[in-house]
Amino acid sequence: PLIAGWLAQRYGWRIGFLIGGGKNPEKLSLNLLVDGKVVRNATGPNDKAGGSEALAPESWEVSEFAGKSAVIQIVDQAKGGWGHLNVDHIVQTDTKPPGLMRDARREFRIEKRPALRNRQGQWALIGEHGVVLRRGHELGPVLAPVERRLMKLVAD
Repeated sequence: PLIAGWLAQRYGWRIGFLIGGGKNPEKLSLNLLVDGKVVRNATGPNDKAGGSEALAPESWEVSEFAGKSAVIQIVDQAKGGWGHLNVDHIVQTDTKPPGLMRDARREFRIEKRPALRNRQGQWALIGEHGVVLRRGHELGPVLAPVERRLMKLVAD
């Protein structure tokens, strides 16, 4: 067992966690066992080539098991592509974790300031609220955190 203990309202009736990796409920799963039986389980989202190692927030509502002994178990018995499970930040809480943002947009601008070329660097990546996110002498490293396929050139 990864974690064993009593479920009590002290911290809330929800178990939250981050999960990612392969999707194979029989060989890759995060399980909640109560009285030795699997009562909740979760697995990663990836069952095809490509995918992502990103961890997604998930949670289980567990009030029905109040006062019972529970065990959190990680099953990681798969092999090959996506033959692993990623799990992090397991907490007992009173709130459901927020989901991933879909179709979120983030705006930023790239500025060239030749007067700063001998100091911090002439290129700057500036966020939505005017904060300099990255600065450098060469444009490539300044743009490193930006996913270029999502970039769109707009005029001032």
